[in-house]
Amino acid sequence: MAKGGSHDGPPTAACGFRIYPIARAGAGAASTGTVTMMNDRFPGRLLAGALLVCCALSPVLADDGRADLEKAIDLKLSNPSVEKLSEVITLCEQAIKKGLPPDDEKFAKELLTASLFGRAESKFRLLLGGSTRDRNWPRARDAVLGDLEKVVQSDEKFGQAHLMIARLQLLPGGNQEKARDALDRAIESLADDRQSQADAYLLRGQLQDDPEKTLADLDRAVELDPESAEAWQARALFHLNRGAVKDAIADFDRLLAKDNDNVGIRIAIAQALMNVKQYDESRKYLDYVIEKRPSPAVYSMRAQLWAVQEQLDKAMADLEAALKLDPGNLAVILLRARLHFAQQNHELARKDLETFLALEPDLPDAIELYSLVLANLGEYDKAIGTITKLVEEEPENMLWKLQLAIFLNAAEQSGKAAAIFTEVLQGDPENPVALRGRADAYLNLGDHGKAINDYEQAVKTQPDDSGILNNFAWVLATSPDNPLRNGKRAVELARKACELTEYKQAHILSTLGAAYAEIGDFESALQWSQKAVDASDESLKETLKKELESYQQRKPWRERKQEGQGEAPKGEVPKLESPEKESPTSGQ
Repeated sequence: MAKGGSHDGPPTAACGFRIYPIARAGAGAASTGTVTMMNDRFPGRLLAGALLVCCALSPVLADDGRADLEKAIDLKLSNPSVEKLSEVITLCEQAIKKGLPPDDEKFAKELLTASLFGRAESKFRLLLGGSTRDRNWPRARDAVLGDLEKVVQSDEKFGQAHLMIARLQLLPGGNQEKARDALDRAIESLADDRQSQADAYLLRGQLQDDPEKTLADLDRAVELDPESAEAWQARALFHLNRGAVKDAIADFDRLLAKDNDNVGIRIAIAQALMNVKQYDESRKYLDYVIEKRPSPAVYSMRAQLWAVQEQLDKAMADLEAALKLDPGNLAVILLRARLHFAQQNHELARKDLETFLALEPDLPDAIELYSLVLANLGEYDKAIGTITKLVEEEPENMLWKLQLAIFLNAAEQSGKAAAIFTEVLQGDPENPVALRGRADAYLNLGDHGKAINDYEQAVKTQPDDSGILNNFAWVLATSPDNPLRNGKRAVELARKACELTEYKQAHILSTLGAAYAEIGDFESALQWSQKAVDASDESLKETLKKELESYQQRKPWRERKQEGQGEAPKGEVPKLESPEKESPTSGQ
């Protein structure tokens, strides 16, 4: 963790958790309406009494500061607003500057300190309720810090002031090193305030670089304030991120012991466990909530959990249950569309997405998914038009540009696709999706030399991508350009692609057959070509039979595809979110 300097968000400990404790309401907080200090050495009741004594015993003289002090006392006793507190502060400062007897000066400084803290606390509460995006926010934060710095200069043992300084420094734009120093001082000064000291330990724990020190601070926070849900949750999250799942669950259960039916706590625990892939444990908490208080949100959450575990039927059942409770829930409808897409139920996915987009037409995630569904239904023109709208609205989004180029390739518009892939590669020369995509585009255009160059680069970035290996092997084995063919290399690449796909993909088996034919091993070529025919679906069978007939005649296969000739590739359209799934090569 970087030390010192500014930072852009709430603190993140070495263990990775984030907690946002705020000042406790009523925990010794200074009130702008009473003469109350957050330093236990100057309790409000005693200070108020001291004010009255001061009024009674200090004769007012016009030529010193006691007149200003008396005005400050009167104003302080009148339940002042924040603005009036500023007047109290000014009067105290003037009184001290003009000169006071020793006892009065001491009292004036105490009143000044209390008033500074009261003003700081009031403004601090306003800051917490405001937005850090407000351009005036940094200036307001600095003003509060200025008051607090004066407080601790006057009374270095003012623990609540140190704690508030730390909280302010932990907000966006603050200084973590100053926050750490303030927390050290707060912990030292708050020995008589267990709850506030626990807050200080909790905050400091998130700043520690050493996990053992983090745990020590969190342990101390729990020990000092066992009723603090924040402390138990922070330690539980720490344990989770360290892989100590049993310890984390024990802490979570302590939270629930205080409020067993608290649905919010159970959902938060389930989400935390999901985040660290403890799916079975997470589901236990969701099961309880669904049994006691089912809701579309919780059903959806459990559905996502099932989906991650590839239990798609159970995920779908939960989404259907959610929609029974709330048939028009668009979030659930979108989730169901994603699940239909994952199950390759593209027509059902399309129906859900059209329902969603009729009411929420501008959600980019839904529009992108709709384009993928259309492409998988073979409606490439509609898919291209849909994703093009997103690209036009956000031209810097490279993922959408890549998706558009993939659709163009599949739609036999490989020239346009190659241009987009080139644009992406100008900014990201090693982008594996763009390298493979442009290579495929060049292959479709019949420019085998350029295709080979791109496949060569692509295989370096993704040596275990079966799609890249297969297409690279195919062009090396079948190109009509004699100098470009390399049968031996083609066999190596195709064999690896077959191994990666467990010898189950017909178009990859056919590539291995073509590679063996190129090196003159027609017995092996016939063997693998026949396996390809046997494993293929109807969309590929006729083409693969022609390859087999060529090998029976002891002729290697040659192919140069030209844009606009032949059908678009069959099978699944490549997707950016799952690039390991490739479509068959053109012509196979």
